[in-house]
Amino acid sequence: MIHRLWLLCVLGFFVALTGCASPSALTCDTTAPAEALALVAADRIDGALRDVAQSTRAIGDAYARLKQLPPPPAPAMAMAEMWRQNAFTQGNTTGFRSWPPTAERAQLQSQAPYVAFYCYGDSAVSDAAAEDLGDLFWMTPTLRTAYESFDYSWVYITTVHNAFAIYPYLPMDEAVNNDPPTQQIFYTAANFDERKVGWTPPYLDLAGQGMMVTAAYPIYAGDTLLGVASRDVTIDQMSDTLLAAIAKSSDAQVLIVDRDGLLIDASDSALAKWAIEVNTKAKAAVAYCLPAESLKDKAHLASPAAWANAAVDAVRSSDPDRKTGVIRAQAAGRAVVAAPIESTGWLLVLVLP
Repeated sequence: MIHRLWLLCVLGFFVALTGCASPSALTCDTTAPAEALALVAADRIDGALRDVAQSTRAIGDAYARLKQLPPPPAPAMAMAEMWRQNAFTQGNTTGFRSWPPTAERAQLQSQAPYVAFYCYGDSAVSDAAAEDLGDLFWMTPTLRTAYESFDYSWVYITTVHNAFAIYPYLPMDEAVNNDPPTQQIFYTAANFDERKVGWTPPYLDLAGQGMMVTAAYPIYAGDTLLGVASRDVTIDQMSDTLLAAIAKSSDAQVLIVDRDGLLIDASDSALAKWAIEVNTKAKAAVAYCLPAESLKDKAHLASPAAWANAAVDAVRSSDPDRKTGVIRAQAAGRAVVAAPIESTGWLLVLVLP
């Protein structure tokens, strides 16, 4: 989350650069202050993403250490039977009761404070999956602590045997969308070649959290792949407060897009609302800030804001400064500056008044 203290520092930094006496007077002839602000804001968002990546690695490394401990004395068959006795199945998805006897399953809503355990595929829990589920059970405090450290959406682990643990709670009706999880983007986005965190492209969360991005970290024991640790971050959790503050202080319109022009977030409320509506209707990320003739996929939609489409199109066709990475452009008579968000390759774009 963006802290108010940091926002005040950013706005104070912008005031100092412009030499203006108050935020209401932050309209200046030069683009240099806007370039500096874009760099600072992009780095702040990138810092949040780096924190998410570091947390995701820590979760994966904790699971790898746990898997290297001696197995519990109970035989695998007994462990599997214990999980089967607490199972409930819908199609190819099997869930397991993880709530106390005093809590009714019907009362558990999405993101209730319990870990949800699932196994995908054959409804009969295999010994390998049961062993994974047992280890995932012991990861409960780690998952909860990681989530509470900064409460971005979900924290979860997917094993190679399609066992799955997620915190906070994910109901069965939403968990069935993950079948099979080892083929989902939150698993395949991991950088297996370099054994480091990979990032998904922005996508629409099918559990209703809006536009989202996921960090995915491959978990290894030696050369053996154990699974993938993942953390979800919804876009509004990460950037909305920052974008609103920049727009208010500088009179600029602020966009976050990926290198293909996909609209990730916008300070303009009408544009942000349009993106939510079309993405939700399509059940996919289809909202782009590009002229219609530049779209490569028939399913993609050009935004109704011509100024935004022109600005992003101009940025994508301009070369970045070799030293700073800032991109400068002109679009529809307005100056445009953009700064890279390094972790994901996105661009933070300021369209000046």
